[in-house]
Amino acid sequence: MNTKAVTFSMPVFLHHQLQLLVGRSKMSQFVCEAVQEKISEEKKRLRKAYMDAKGDSERNKTLKEWSLTEAEGWA
Repeated sequence: MNTKAVTFSMPVFLHHQLQLLVGRSKMSQFVCEAVQEKISEEKKRLRKAYMDAKGDSERNKTLKEWSLTEAEGWA
């Protein structure tokens, strides 16, 4: 796997807890796994929100009504 060195800031107390919990040598791996987990959760949340919106009949009705204005030659 290709890697990229990154620099970011975090609160001192959080950095200290991270060092105590996983040790300096495993911090990158731990942070990568935590970020990957959060990305996965966010993708699931967005997918659910999209599907909920797609199934919202009132929203779809409003979008259809507004789409009629797009064909009125506003350009």
